Amino acid sequence: MSTHILYGDIPLDLVPVPAGSVQVSPLSPGALALEALEPESCDGLVMRAPPNTVERRHEIALALRALRVGAALAILAPRDKGGSRLSDELEAFGVTVSDQPKRHHRICTGERPAMLHGIDDAIAEGALRFVPDLNLSSQPGLFSWDRFDIGSAVLIEVLPELHGRVGDFGCGYGLLSLAALRSAEVTAVTGYDLDRRAIAAARANIRDPRFKAVWIDLAAKGAGVSDLDAIVMNPPFH
Repeated sequence: MSTHILYGDIPLDLVPVPAGSVQVSPLSPGALALEALEPESCDGLVMRAPPNTVERRHEIALALRALRVGAALAILAPRDKGGSRLSDELEAFGVTVSDQPKRHHRICTGERPAMLHGIDDAIAEGALRFVPDLNLSSQPGLFSWDRFDIGSAVLIEVLPELHGRVGDFGCGYGLLSLAALRSAEVTAVTGYDLDRRAIAAARANIRDPRFKAVWIDLAAKGAGVSDLDAIVMNPPFH
């Protein structure tokens, strides 16, 4: 069976998306995990690449690994959010591309070559890893992935004594959830995030049995806040 993969939301009229394409973006709750796809198992790719350089190379490398040799690909990004570098990055991986501008985007099209270069390094560089400065696991592309942000640090300083069931909206890699769990009066903390990678990082960082993490688009579905006694929210709440 033919499998075409789709990464992210593709602006209308920029690139055609084959019918039946399977979503693999970590920002689309319920999507397949790109890193779990079998190498050379997919027949095509349409991707809106992320803006962060390390994250973008990581995700593109995973997608290229999943494509069959000769599979068509179309990868686009806004010019000011990685699009200007997209062609060079793909060519460094060994992909011959046609690069065209359209509606403030750069659109690179081509085929998956038989020989790829540097994808293992790109995948390793952008993967979930332990960050010594945080003493936590995190991943490029997450908010403030390798350092404590000022907003969260200040919020932790003024966080009142919590009790009962707590919801952490936009939990990221779990910084505020960890702070909430310091209270013995807290019976449960649920971290919610739009990004599957944040959920994975939070689960890696928090072993407390009172904690669970949910991959969800809160803006679209809500979180059942009537069951919560307190809410904490990271500054970059999606």
